[in-house]
Amino acid sequence: MFKKVHLEKLIKLKELVISWYTGPAKEKVYAATVLAAIGMVSIGGVSIYHLASSKDLHQEVYAVSESQMTTLPAETSSTDAPVETTTADETTTVEETTVTVETTTVEETTATVETGNQTVIPVSSLDIASEDSLPDTDVTTTRQANQTTSVPAPKSPLQDISSSNTFGKSAGFITGIDVSKHQGCINWSQVKNDGISFAFIKIAGRGYETGKLYYDTRYKENLSGANAAGIKTGAYFFSQATTVQEAREEASMIIDALKGYKISYPVVFDWETAKGYRTYSGISKSTMTAMAETFCSMVEAAGYKAMIYANTFDFERFNSTSLTSRYASWLARYPENYDGNGKRFALGDGIPSLDYPYQIWQYSSTGRVSGISGYVDMNVGFIGFSGTSSPSIPITFQVPADEYTIKQGDSINLLQNVSVYNCAGILSTDKMQYSITSADGSAVMAEQACAKSGKYTVTYRLKDFTGYQASKSIPFYVQTQPEIQLSSRTLVTSEDQTYEELLDLIKDNLLAATDFTGSNLLSQVSINYPENCYKKTEKESESLPETTTAAATETTTSETTREETSVPGVETTTAETTTEESTTPEETTTAVKEPEYYNKLIPGSYTASYTVTDTFGLTSSVSISIEIQKSSHS
Repeated sequence: MFKKVHLEKLIKLKELVISWYTGPAKEKVYAATVLAAIGMVSIGGVSIYHLASSKDLHQEVYAVSESQMTTLPAETSSTDAPVETTTADETTTVEETTVTVETTTVEETTATVETGNQTVIPVSSLDIASEDSLPDTDVTTTRQANQTTSVPAPKSPLQDISSSNTFGKSAGFITGIDVSKHQGCINWSQVKNDGISFAFIKIAGRGYETGKLYYDTRYKENLSGANAAGIKTGAYFFSQATTVQEAREEASMIIDALKGYKISYPVVFDWETAKGYRTYSGISKSTMTAMAETFCSMVEAAGYKAMIYANTFDFERFNSTSLTSRYASWLARYPENYDGNGKRFALGDGIPSLDYPYQIWQYSSTGRVSGISGYVDMNVGFIGFSGTSSPSIPITFQVPADEYTIKQGDSINLLQNVSVYNCAGILSTDKMQYSITSADGSAVMAEQACAKSGKYTVTYRLKDFTGYQASKSIPFYVQTQPEIQLSSRTLVTSEDQTYEELLDLIKDNLLAATDFTGSNLLSQVSINYPENCYKKTEKESESLPETTTAAATETTTSETTREETSVPGVETTTAETTTEESTTPEETTTAVKEPEYYNKLIPGSYTASYTVTDTFGLTSSVSISIEIQKSSHS
């Protein structure tokens, strides 16, 4: 069926076509296509002007039903764009119209849509309505879009969150809500006391029919009240954007509105659609992705954490893999077991399984919270966004031992008794991966490791539904006895050598000793030396013992002394006296040298051994043979 389009819709279309026509080459083709579809033949500048000023705009016109709208082509190879539109249940046919755009060349054929200008638009230049015109019935429509029959049951969930084990209350998930003017006046202190840790506040939106921008009339009091109660706050914009420019307007509006408020949780691009919405059809995936990219990049440039909100149906309209790898995501999906009964998510409850990550799950629109009259959306947060973005419940690995040890050649099952729990406390071993690396960091297969001794590392990894990754590494020892390296297993020497020289020879024969990990054990090697291979022997004298004799000498010394005696009246008399001294001949002495002994080797065959025990308690021993040969002089 066809339906009448209001004047303001056509004006909006006219503005969009004008912006396309004055834009890049690719957008000119879009303008040509749209104009052709509504039966216009020329898109020259004069015609565009006449379209903008024509009084005929006051008349009612007809357009293709929303149910028959199709996505504009992302690739165009020619500026001649014939368009044929048919409906399955009507006999009306729009005749094929060919429109030629002069001097226009399409150079690109990719489906990528540029995000364009991301400069914040002054709010004063935006056309903002005085109040949200979104009716309460819209909430019901959105609820139906988010409804799902069930969520897969968890596998062996962790139990007893109130116990004092690793998964105690201090590591619990985070419960939150999101509110708008529909919740009326809220007693935020009661909300806080009812276990609510975070709240997303609706700041503004765009009319789902009119496309008009508006503020939520209670956003200021909700932000102030939640922050005053100690509840961490995020913010969202109810988007009905159909172009990148409209997404830019929405980002500009919420950035301006949040000035002066404490925002500790993300700022959200809440894009929604349902039958009857202006966003229901006609928007390509590349445009959808570019709109989200524009909003999120502008929000993050303003210093906030960006997030995308959608249900599973709407997420498929984006390039979800790309967006969720860069921005946080908030999933809306309502299982029946939470519908209308006020039941809250509990540890071990099932969670949706998707191909892309999400960190917050809106699991019910019929929640009950003290301080709020009527229903309120309930959310569970698996990642905390206040401060560092870390899991509320960490990914937890349970392994049977602190290390693995086997003998070389044995086998081992590295997954036996290993389990891992995700950020929701749900067993996720089936999604876990593991790898083995050698001491040099090379990746090896389990069979290769078991066949070659050494120290390895087993690393278990899990990337869970939140996109958060964690790992746990365990040492893995493939054991063999320590290795003793010798220069030779047979030593040959002569009886001419001393026993001490033989000991040095045995010591020098040891080159190295290592355990299976390559650790040096040389200083820990003990040597068992050969016994009964020597005897104490007196050294032979090389000459007669030396005898020393002191020669007998006699020494005579004569000394004459003259004395004069003078007596008065008597002639002076001189007397000479001679004194002789003699020496006694010295005694003769003889020094006899003490005998010297040495450990003389005894010719024959002997053994010695080297033994070492490593830190793992493994022992190795190696024996050598020793041949002591007779001297060639004997």
